[in-house]
Amino acid sequence: LLVGPSGAWFCMPGGQRISLERRRNLALILDLLARQRGPLPAASLLAAGWPGEKVIATAGAHRVRVAVATLRKLGLKDVIVTVAEGYALSHAVPVALVG
Repeated sequence: LLVGPSGAWFCMPGGQRISLERRRNLALILDLLARQRGPLPAASLLAAGWPGEKVIATAGAHRVRVAVATLRKLGLKDVIVTVAEGYALSHAVPVALVG
């Protein structure tokens, strides 16, 4: 998996490049997942995807669930895994940050 600068795009092996330039929240979440590589709680993904916003906990959790579902639909279905601590990128998929 290649991830562009600040998560602006991603490309699966043998796949096409998917732009997230107009989806800033998704790009920021993917960037954090790619940089950390460990399990991240929804609160961390919320803070990354919507920096500085104050949100009710349930609304924030919903935002993160929708964002993760969207990233999965865009081609990361087998890459983003749900773990007890929250979400992570599968260690079965090598990740390279580009730029």
